[in-house]
Amino acid sequence: MFFSLPALGVLCCGLKMISAIRVAHHDPTQIFLEADPDKRIDVSAPKVSVSPVFIDIPLDHAAKNPMASTFPNRFYVKADWYKRGGPVFLYDGGEGAADDYWIQSAPNEEYKNLSFFEKFLKDHGGLGIVWEHRYYGESLPRGMNLTRSNENDFRYLTTQQALADVDYFAKNYKGSGKIFDNVDLSPRKTPWIFIGCSYPGSRAALMRVAYPDTIFASYAASAPVQAVVDMPAYFEPIWAGLRKYGFANCTADMHMAISAIDNRIDKGEASAFQIKQQLLGCTNPPMSNSNFANRLAGLWDSWQGRGIKPDPDEGWPRPGLQHMCNNVSYDPETQKYSDARGWAAVHKDGVNFTLRRLASWPEFKQQAGFSKGKNVKCPASPPSAPFTCVPDRDVDDISWKYQYCTEWGYLQVANIGDSQIVSKFRDLNFFRQQCLCQFKSSGGKRAIPNTPKVELLNQQYGGWNMRPSRTFWTVGEFDPWKSSSPLKVNNHTIPECDASTAAGAPLFGHVLRDNQHCGDFNNTNPQAVVAHELFSNALKQWLCCFVKSHKDSLNEGAKKVLCPSA
Repeated sequence: MFFSLPALGVLCCGLKMISAIRVAHHDPTQIFLEADPDKRIDVSAPKVSVSPVFIDIPLDHAAKNPMASTFPNRFYVKADWYKRGGPVFLYDGGEGAADDYWIQSAPNEEYKNLSFFEKFLKDHGGLGIVWEHRYYGESLPRGMNLTRSNENDFRYLTTQQALADVDYFAKNYKGSGKIFDNVDLSPRKTPWIFIGCSYPGSRAALMRVAYPDTIFASYAASAPVQAVVDMPAYFEPIWAGLRKYGFANCTADMHMAISAIDNRIDKGEASAFQIKQQLLGCTNPPMSNSNFANRLAGLWDSWQGRGIKPDPDEGWPRPGLQHMCNNVSYDPETQKYSDARGWAAVHKDGVNFTLRRLASWPEFKQQAGFSKGKNVKCPASPPSAPFTCVPDRDVDDISWKYQYCTEWGYLQVANIGDSQIVSKFRDLNFFRQQCLCQFKSSGGKRAIPNTPKVELLNQQYGGWNMRPSRTFWTVGEFDPWKSSSPLKVNNHTIPECDASTAAGAPLFGHVLRDNQHCGDFNNTNPQAVVAHELFSNALKQWLCCFVKSHKDSLNEGAKKVLCPSA
C-alpha cells in the first residue's frame, strides 16, 4: 500500500494486517482450487470462493544453486472463466498482503457484479491469479523474525529479486484440474498478462522491460516508474485538484496556515511549543518539529484514494477533505464561507482565525494522527523535543519501508513555494532518521544507504524513459504520484504488437479525468470503463499476434480462444 511515511498501495492492495510470521513448507507442484474448474458456471450462479496456494521460490535467484534456499510464495487462483488455451492474467499485490478479494470484489453476490479483473477473465477466457510480493503477507523467508528489522534479513528484498519471482513462477506453474490436462501454462505456449496499480503498476511495466519473453502484455495503472529521492511534487496535484473542485479558499488558507506554523517554529523552542499547544491542546510527550510536521502532513493522506470524499466504510475515521475545508472556510459568527482568497487574507484576525478553525475541526487530531483524538496533560513549560522514532512493527510496513529507504525513495517532503501545504520541517533528514531508526545493522556495515539508490534503479529499467511494447498506461489527472509516471496525455491509438514508443512520443494510455490514484480499478468510475475497453481492445489485437508468432507451439484450442477472428 496506500500514511505518515511514503506508501503506494493502500488503495489497491488493502491495509497491512499481518501480525505474526507464519511459514510452512509447501510442494510447488500441488496447486489446489476449491471449485472444480472443469465445471462451467452459469452467469447467475453465486461466486465460488478462492483458496490460497503456495509455491516454493528461490530466495536468491542469482545464487549458484537457487533452489538451495527457498521461501513459500502465496497466490490465489480463479479458473471459473478459463477456457483451454486461454491467457493467464496475473494481478500483482505489491506492498501488502494479497487477498482473493482482488479477484472477486463482491463474494457471494452474482456474477453481474464482476470486479474489473474478473471482467478481463470473462472477456478473454483467462485464468486469474493474484500474486503476493515476497516479504509481504505470508510470502516470507523461513527462519527470519522480520519484526526485529535486522538489515541482513532484508537483503533479498530487492526489485530485481521480486521481478525474478514472477518470471520463475510463470515458467513453473502447473494448473490443477482436468481442464489443465495437457495444457502448457508456461510463457512458451500461453500468453501471460500482468496487471497492477501503483507500485504493482510499476512492476507491470518493469516486467515488460526485464522479462519481455515471459510477460506478453501489461496494464500499468498509476505507475510511478521513476524512482526519486525527494518527492515534493506529491502534494502539487492535491493543491490543483482542490482548486479545480471549488476549494481555492481552502488551499489559500492552508497555505498561509502552514507558512505561519513554520514561521513560529523558526522563532525558537518557546514559540514552537506555543503553536503545537494551540493546535493540539497538548505536547506531552514532547514532539519534535519534524514529527509535528509529519503529523500535519497526514491531513492530506485521504486525497490519494478518495480525493475530497469521505471514506464510505463505517468506522474508519477519515471524514474527507471536503469536511475539513468546509470547516476551515466557514465563519460561525457571520455564518458565511470565505471567497477564493480564504479567511487568512481578509479576516480581522488573519491567519490566527484560520488556525483556530483548523484546530476546531472535530476530526483534526484523528485525521492527522495526534493522540487518537484525545487530549493529554500538557507540561508547564516548553519541553526539549528531540527527533522521536517509533519503529513500525507490522511486517508489511517494515518491508515497504526497506524498499523505499534503499531503492525507490519517494520521500514526500514539503512542497516549498506558492502552493506549499506541508511544513518545511518534513524534510529529507526526517526520513533519513526514520530509515536508520527502523533498521538495525548486522556486522557493523549498514545496508541502508545515506540516500536511496534511485539512480541505479532508473538506469536498470529506464524510469521515465522506459518504452516497453504491449504496455497500456493510466494515471489520474490529480494523482499525487503522477510526477513519476511517464504518461502525460491521452493516446488511444493501439500500437502494433512489437512497436516500442519512440522517445518523447505519447505513450499508449489514458489520463483519467478528475481522478486520483488507481481510479481505473473501480468499475463504477466512467473513466475506468474507457481505460478497460482500451486495454481489452488492444489485447484482442495483441493476442492474435501471439497466435501468429507461436502457431507451431500453441496449446490445443488456443487459437480459437486467443484470436477468434482469425
